[in-house]
Amino acid sequence: MRHSSRLRVTCIVLLAAGLGAPIVAQDAKPQFEVASIKIVPDGATGLVRFTVLPGGRVVLRLQTLNNIIRQSLTRDVPDIVGILEWARMVRYDIDATIPAGEDTSTRGMFARLRTLLESRFNLRWHVEQREMPVFNMVLDKPGQTGARLTR
Repeated sequence: MRHSSRLRVTCIVLLAAGLGAPIVAQDAKPQFEVASIKIVPDGATGLVRFTVLPGGRVVLRLQTLNNIIRQSLTRDVPDIVGILEWARMVRYDIDATIPAGEDTSTRGMFARLRTLLESRFNLRWHVEQREMPVFNMVLDKPGQTGARLTR
């Protein structure tokens, strides 16, 4: 028997995405000292990676914009609403450097990555909770146990 219900989940709502929009200075937000973003040619191979190196250097390889947004958030978000298909397909290489003497923690690095997304891709988003349909898994016969899950 299949039971369905609704569950409130946290999701990211992408408000705008405009490449080529003017870059606006954002002094109040943490920023990378320098950042290079390059589109990876179709068919390129290699390891998809996100690495923070000593000295505050951040290296992302073969990352989609969808993955970069997810990784830049400090919480687990199951859904990004309003993201365009190209943001799931086009891959980027990003090299960035955190200014000397500034916060190189994971939290600080992710905040800088969000600022980079806002300035270079002109992304705007907010986090909200939405009700979404879910399916409940229930045993057919009460009192019986289900199959054991093994690794």
